[in-house]
Amino acid sequence: MDLADRVVGSALGLALGLYLDLAVSVDRAGSDAWAWQDVYALDASVGAPPDDFNLKGQDWGLPPLRPDRLRGTRYELYVAALREAMTHAGALRIDHVMGLMRLFWIPRGASAASGAYVHYELEEMLAILALESHRKAVAAMEACHFKAETVPVEVPGKKGATVVEKDEGPRKDTTLEALAALKPSFEKNGTVTAGNAPGITDGAAAVWVANEAGLARLPAGAPRARLVDYELAAVDIFHEGLLMAPAYAIPRLLARHGLALDAIDLWEIHEAVAAQVLCNVAALESEDFLREQVRVDARLGRFPWERFNPNGGSISIE
Repeated sequence: MDLADRVVGSALGLALGLYLDLAVSVDRAGSDAWAWQDVYALDASVGAPPDDFNLKGQDWGLPPLRPDRLRGTRYELYVAALREAMTHAGALRIDHVMGLMRLFWIPRGASAASGAYVHYELEEMLAILALESHRKAVAAMEACHFKAETVPVEVPGKKGATVVEKDEGPRKDTTLEALAALKPSFEKNGTVTAGNAPGITDGAAAVWVANEAGLARLPAGAPRARLVDYELAAVDIFHEGLLMAPAYAIPRLLARHGLALDAIDLWEIHEAVAAQVLCNVAALESEDFLREQVRVDARLGRFPWERFNPNGGSISIE
């Protein structure tokens, strides 16, 4: 099957191979719903509430997973869906990413106007995001991805000097249970923990911005990129939210060039905390937010999570 996937992807001219979507749910009459009928809410459907674009709302006819039963199975179905898709995909798109936090449930036989949002375990979803950040960073380090970008530093000590050759932030031994069990760092009922936020570390990075004369002073093989455009944004944290500037700058930049979120091959977003990433992405995908808050009349589409911080992010590396 793996060979067939590569052959099909090559025949279609897909450098990454097959590009798949992660399913929101399963067919109500299928084998998965029958085998896991105690985990699926078979008397409800996933959909969307009525809005200005669809006055009657939407009923997709798919049974949602029960958050209580999903947690009781240690997210077995969610993990299985990810692994199955990743086995045959060169790239995986997580559509309806807000579904990791909440889904709109509609009672069976009723209209969307009778539905309601059902929330999932946000803290554990944040822990999953943090865990993936660590896993990707560890994998990148083991593949020597950062070797050419890292300079060893000698740190003097009472027992002699210690040479630090790699980042100490990525945790190969961390688990979902360990991350989810951490207590909030700032507020009693908060979501920011030591596990889903960057560590307190020292580090530095630099980039050379130059014209043609400046580039001539660099070695011929030095990596280089062309700066096409940029956008600055600042927000009032008391009204627009802390760390939400990307949700304002990114849409303006993309709209100026007529691009959608999916047109960008690599997304590197600072993981100040896991919740901040999810909030910014949710805002980018919301047409109401773009129109009413950013004043951008554009449909940017879904965020391509499979291209997000592929070698880890601030939670693990910083």
